[in-house]
Amino acid sequence: MKARSLRSIVRIDQDKPRSQHAWQVRIIRTDGSFTKLFSDSKYGGRKGALAAAIKCRDAELKKRPAKSSYEQALQVKANNTSGIVGVRRGVRKVRRGKKVWSYDVWVATGTPVSGGPSKTRYFSIEALGEKKAKAAAVAQRKEWEKSLLKSVC
Repeated sequence: MKARSLRSIVRIDQDKPRSQHAWQVRIIRTDGSFTKLFSDSKYGGRKGALAAAIKCRDAELKKRPAKSSYEQALQVKANNTSGIVGVRRGVRKVRRGKKVWSYDVWVATGTPVSGGPSKTRYFSIEALGEKKAKAAAVAQRKEWEKSLLKSVC
């Protein structure tokens, strides 16, 4: 028998306090989530419940497709205060031996390649000035977004 993909499907086997044996479909998206339970007793056993869960999952995934990494990278988060995705004002601490220095910086974060590691770059406010440091962080973020779009398409 071929192994099936059980993405977004989990098995629940619980004997205490009440017996519960079922498959659960769970799909989470930014615009909401979907959850449905498929009980073994209702669907004629473990295999019948799994078949119903897979059918339901496939139908729901067509209704709720996942966002690409590029679409996710452009989504504004609730805690964003700069107004630009992936750019924030912060403090960078640098340790050299026993001494610690703190610098006010603008920080750019992003993933230049789909599935690749996230990168962070700091722009010193003291060295560049407030406006130039922010502009440099925004420019770096835009460059990473272009690179990400090329790797997705």
